[in-house]
Amino acid sequence: MKPSPAPHRLLPALLAWVLTACGPHPGGPQPPPAAPAGQSVPPPATLRAEPGTYTLDPARSEIAVLVRRGGALARLGHDHVVSHPALQGHFSVPAGGGSRAEGEVTVLLSGLVVDDPALRARYALDTQPTPAAVEGTRANMLQRVLQDYRFPLARLRLSAEPHPSAEVDVEIALHGVTRRQRVAVDWQAERGELRGRGRLVLLQSDFGMQPLTVLGGALRVEDRLEMDFELRARRDPDGAAPRPPA
Repeated sequence: MKPSPAPHRLLPALLAWVLTACGPHPGGPQPPPAAPAGQSVPPPATLRAEPGTYTLDPARSEIAVLVRRGGALARLGHDHVVSHPALQGHFSVPAGGGSRAEGEVTVLLSGLVVDDPALRARYALDTQPTPAAVEGTRANMLQRVLQDYRFPLARLRLSAEPHPSAEVDVEIALHGVTRRQRVAVDWQAERGELRGRGRLVLLQSDFGMQPLTVLGGALRVEDRLEMDFELRARRDPDGAAPRPPA
């Protein structure tokens, strides 16, 4: 991604899909109160998702990655938001609730969208790149940074205990690099649907992608990326529930 001080050569955006660990909230989570003497602590609530396989609903799932400009001349560039309209994936919830739920999400990088107008408005980005600049940003993102001609897909494999507040272990394959992270996700299950929401942070450099700079760093793309996500998946009508190992 290459920023430029000229309006027609903008900061290229970058999407690196997915899921890396956010830092803990200030102060960290508070431990639950101790149980009164003679009483046991109840086990964590289960997710109450119906066992079976679930398919990601691309029309109701969303990722939005914020790519920020930096440097002394940052005012001459643009922030960008990158999204994907057709995420693909599936999840598996075991019968009995004793095993880990698992899933996989695939992102075809050539389908990435830069600066969807509704998302720019939602995030109140403070500049307005031209259509030609947006297209140039997208081309630079795919060809020069993500190199989608060499690495056309990003893949995420997920595994978690079947509890609403369980952290998710994620294996991320992007740009020829695989990283493993643990991510806090807010899970809900209702009427045959799974829903997961959260905010993640990752560094381009962790995946071998070096943010580009111009003018000796006076105008640059920040290494840090921020991703908001919402994943929704529907239970397959004939999806057989996987059995926990004996």
